[in-house]
Amino acid sequence: MKKQIVFIESYPEIMTYKIARILRKKGYETISIRLLKSKGLSEDFYKKAYDKIIHFNLAYHKINIKNIPSILKSSIMGMKDFLKAYNQIRKLKPYLVVGRAYPSWPIAMARYLYKGPLIYFPYDIRSITQVSQTKESKNETKRLSDLKQFELDAEKYCFKNADGIIHKGSPEEIEHLKNGIYKDVKICNKIINILPYCSEEFIVPINNNKLSKKDNEIHTVYIGASGGTDPKGTCDELFDYSWPLVNKKIHVHFYIKPNTLTKDEIVRLYKNAAGDLFDTGYFHLHHPLEPDEIVQEISKYDYGLTFYNHVGDDQGYSDLNAKFTTGNKIASYFEAGLPLFYSTAFDFLHETMKKYNLDLPIKDLKDAEKIGEKIKDLDYNKLIERVSAAREDYLMEKHFPEIEKFFKEVAEKKIITY
Repeated sequence: MKKQIVFIESYPEIMTYKIARILRKKGYETISIRLLKSKGLSEDFYKKAYDKIIHFNLAYHKINIKNIPSILKSSIMGMKDFLKAYNQIRKLKPYLVVGRAYPSWPIAMARYLYKGPLIYFPYDIRSITQVSQTKESKNETKRLSDLKQFELDAEKYCFKNADGIIHKGSPEEIEHLKNGIYKDVKICNKIINILPYCSEEFIVPINNNKLSKKDNEIHTVYIGASGGTDPKGTCDELFDYSWPLVNKKIHVHFYIKPNTLTKDEIVRLYKNAAGDLFDTGYFHLHHPLEPDEIVQEISKYDYGLTFYNHVGDDQGYSDLNAKFTTGNKIASYFEAGLPLFYSTAFDFLHETMKKYNLDLPIKDLKDAEKIGEKIKDLDYNKLIERVSAAREDYLMEKHFPEIEKFFKEVAEKKIITY
């Protein structure tokens, strides 16, 4: 009988897909439990990683008093899906459960109800964001108040009561928690650091037929994901950093993956947020693509982008979340064969890029204006050679024996009989 590994997520994330896909190939039975309705994602793609996908199909709502009527209405309408999912879950016999947050409260609930081995995977550790931010700007104060206390309590509960912990950022981020906000909390000591590595499944050959060869202009690309939040006012750095590039006649291409919205809704929101950028002729917002399509698509561009605003003392604050974090977009750029420009606020990312001799940091908006000059001084062929070497090292399959060993140790330390 196959050992059953269950993944709980609000919506599917490509990093957990990569882990589940390899586990399934190795003979495990993999189950995905999804809480939120994913309107813009293909079911067929994720079936390659999971033997079964269980949907609660809950509608996304920001939790506040204003939305209570909508929340109640959608809960009543979704009762059939809820009961179906509940009955399917009752029949599961997990060897191991992996709960990916954000949010953490569903994982805390699962931990409370399920007594078997459970790994907590906070994809982004929200308490680091909360405690690291100052109140020097209006945006900061708003972001602090938006983080509900019950979510922080749920995160703390999971760190304390999980049987194992996965984190994907700097190895230092857990030590920061232990010495800071959670210094009085006994955090689970079974911990593994898994970076959002590349996957052999997604790596494409180096594209030698770049758009830049056709129009003799530089093409950069930003890829990301978005929930139900309006990017206007919450993702301003993406557009702030686009301006210096388009003003220098450098193309900027955007691809945003929807987590809970439809593809059309994502395009509408980002089109509205980008505003006058479209008038330059150098800003391009593309329709979202599936995870198995995006890497091949962006391989025709020259450089990837990932920016964080307000870096430097003269621009407000420095966020520890940016210092410690890293994201799956880095793997996607590598899989596509692209070097990338990134903000110096991403300290851990900077160290990773230096390891591969691919460090292309940008200090601030003024420094972003010089990207065109920096590109002229780069040996692009050498950069591509380094990317090719880096993605063979920064590879999920290469690191998977350690990951599987960790899963087994957590599962077999707390065996549950059915």
